[in-house]
This record gives sequence, C-alpha cells and structure tokens, in this order.
Amino acid sequence: DIGLGIPAEPLFRSSIVGHKDYFTDPKTGIDCDGDGTNGKTGNGQNQPRNYNMDWDRPVNFSYLSPEGEMLFNQDVNISVSGGYTRAQKYRSFKLKSNKVFDGQNSFDFSFFQQKPYIRNKAVLVRNGGNDVWTHNARFLDPALQTIIQRSGLDVDVQAYQPVIEYVNGQLRGVLNLREVNNDKYAYANWGYDDEELDAFENLNMKNGTDSVIKRIFELGQNINDEGAYEELKTMLDIDEYTNYM
Repeated sequence: DIGLGIPAEPLFRSSIVGHKDYFTDPKTGIDCDGDGTNGKTGNGQNQPRNYNMDWDRPVNFSYLSPEGEMLFNQDVNISVSGGYTRAQKYRSFKLKSNKVFDGQNSFDFSFFQQKPYIRNKAVLVRNGGNDVWTHNARFLDPALQTIIQRSGLDVDVQAYQPVIEYVNGQLRGVLNLREVNNDKYAYANWGYDDEELDAFENLNMKNGTDSVIKRIFELGQNINDEGAYEELKTMLDIDEYTNYM
C-alpha cells in the first residue's frame, strides 16, 4: 500500500486527537459510513454517508518535526474535505482555526517552506485526491503545482508539505498537507478578509455577491465592444488568467 509506505527521508508529522465518537459514531461520526440516520447521498454514493456531511468537530492538532519535537499545537475544528475521494479509506480533512479556541483565528506557524510569509486560517490534510484511483499514488497534484511554482510562472498554486499522518494515534500513512483553495487562500496569500472578497466554487457563492462575476461573463461575451477589454482588466488579472489557460 503506497499510502502507508514511510519514505527513507524523515518527514514532518501531523497528529489529530479528538473524542473517538467524533470520528466513528454511527450517527454523528465524520469519518465513517454511518447508519443512515444523519448522512446524505452524493459524491458517488447512493446511500446516506456520514462522511458526506460538512460537520465540524473540535480536535487538537499537533505538528511535529521529523525528530519528534513539538513545533505547533492548537485546538481546531475538523471536517471532511473533498468530493468522490471521501469514500477512500483515509479521507481528506480540513483543519480550521476558530476564535472560540483561546481566541486564535489563524495558525501562527509557517507550515510551508515555499511560502514562509503566509498566515493560514485553515489547512488541508489531503489524501491525494483522484490520483489514488488513477495511479495508486498521492503526489500527482502537488507535484504539478510545485513544478509550476518553481518555474516562476505567474499562477497561484497551493503550497505542499508531505506529512506522516496520525489520527488518535493511528498511522494513516504519508498524506499531503496543503493550503486550502477557498476564500481563506485569498486571506493567507493576499490579505483579503471575507468582507472584501467575492468567492465562489463551481459558480456557487461562498462569500460576497455574484455581481462582478456576472459582469465578467457579460464582457467576455462582448469582448469586441469598445472599452470592454479595458473594463475587464479592472476585474481580472489578465496575465495570470492567460497563464492559467
């Protein structure tokens, strides 16, 4: 099982500790199929699954050096992350700071060597996404994003750090510690707070309003009109968008 293989080079360790019922209780546990009472269908599942719910549970998150030194420790909220990959044996988790835990609404630690300057409000412990189904591996997506990042190409990417993952002392193998790719990414990398940001995922609004994105679509459909391109440049980073395409 490549997901459980521990490489020769020592890695950082991520440890999540919480009440076992938060993970395995058939009615309220986030990391199990559940008994159908409170779960929901979707993500390729025809039966209700607990892991499809966007439930938060309080846990403790520790980050340790390869030598076992405690580098970071904070109480956080945890939820399951991802789509179809929620059905994998080891699910992706989102770890979220919250001011209800000692007033700490961000992580005062640099998890990513590529971006030592950012201040994360949340991080992902990712199971490798769909690369597990395709190649029985966990590193295709972070490898591609790291190549883009090191190339100097002007495109935003998620920073990456492989970690040995434990949940309540159980080894879950080598997973990917990643930046989140939502509105919290904009805060960490560019300093935008929620009230300054329109954020959407698959055209579903996560924050703000959709007036600007609708205007971008309108301008794109009429790009040859006088002044359309100049207006579009005030709403969109044209160079980065071109590089992304």
